[in-house]
Amino acid sequence: MAKVSLNRALTELYGGFDGTMFRRIYGKIVVSPKPDRSRHTPSPKEAAQIERFRRAALRAKGATPEMRLRYQERARAENKPAYAIRVRDYIHPPVIESINLAGYSGLPGDCILVRAHDDFEVRDVTVTIRLPNGAVVESGRAQRSADDGELFYYATTSAPATGSEVIVEAAATDWPGNRTTRQIAWMTSRR
Repeated sequence: MAKVSLNRALTELYGGFDGTMFRRIYGKIVVSPKPDRSRHTPSPKEAAQIERFRRAALRAKGATPEMRLRYQERARAENKPAYAIRVRDYIHPPVIESINLAGYSGLPGDCILVRAHDDFEVRDVTVTIRLPNGAVVESGRAQRSADDGELFYYATTSAPATGSEVIVEAAATDWPGNRTTRQIAWMTSRR
């Protein structure tokens, strides 16, 4: 693979020509042969990934002007094309690292902490408390911590019966709408 240094006469180079591709990777122009995929039949996993990427590319093209500006800021910081940042965000869902129930005893006003991150940004986190039979005790949006952008806190509003088992579910959503959930079972007790 050859690398290209641009001068005053040639300031931009991209695309393909005569079996050669010119691409910008991490701020540098890279020259490589055009791949020959004519005799390759994708496996089912490859076909699924190709379709996933195709859908992500279509959705990335339809990003709102406000979101395009946010992606452009990140792209400048990472020295990558904004489109690549948008596609990456559409492909990767958010991750919920933990649900911290140390401050939850089953009383209104107790605090449930959720740590969630995304390759771009988590848009919101919702906490739902259910009984084992699926009945919802309460549900609401967690607030992002001002000190730590990956930490969300939820203040409970109701009190299930003392000693009852509940299932606490956190759902994190990113800007493209990818959603990840995580659950934890908990036995309520009064402090």
